[in-house]
Amino acid sequence: MTWDAILFDLDGTLWDATHITAKIWPGVLANHPEIKRTIDLETVQSYMGRTNEELAEILFPDLPYEKGYALMMEAGEMENLLLSREGGQLFDTLPETLETLAAKYPLGIISNCQSGYIEAFLSHHGFGHLFRDFICTGDTHKEKWENIRILADRQGYKNPVYIGDTLWDACAAEKAGVDFLWAAYGFGEVPEDKRQGILQTPSDIFKYIKR
Repeated sequence: MTWDAILFDLDGTLWDATHITAKIWPGVLANHPEIKRTIDLETVQSYMGRTNEELAEILFPDLPYEKGYALMMEAGEMENLLLSREGGQLFDTLPETLETLAAKYPLGIISNCQSGYIEAFLSHHGFGHLFRDFICTGDTHKEKWENIRILADRQGYKNPVYIGDTLWDACAAEKAGVDFLWAAYGFGEVPEDKRQGILQTPSDIFKYIKR
């Protein structure tokens, strides 16, 4: 395929950080004993790909939105700190795949995460030099499809591809007018008519481009 840039989702596409997210929630909720809620690994994994604004309502439907969102922001700060120290679980073949790709293509990250989350990924794993640009919902407060367009436009990409693991990623790519490859090793399912290709591991990208 003749793409001029390769753009990635983060969670479920480049790494799995759900064990860190699940680890911080008991401490967050311990600060708010009036909230009777348990957030475990299974809960975290079931809602991957959602924005913090959405999660505030999903995880805390009985709280005023402002309170639920404040809890998400409190958790996000702890999450960023712990991830910068411990990192997430990188998917198999990811480091060598990124190194090879970055030698030929500009790379980017577009995620629905909070501010500082992508930076924690890049700094802990030493990937900062591989990515030309990144953007997240926490910085722009815009939808993912808008962020795909913002990054592509400011970098001058005419035909990028977006790689993600959920139907929301596929729909965002479609709305942004870019091709989509499904990272099937991630957290979601994407129907065939919503994708231009499928990756069972990050290195499967080379089925669609030359090394």
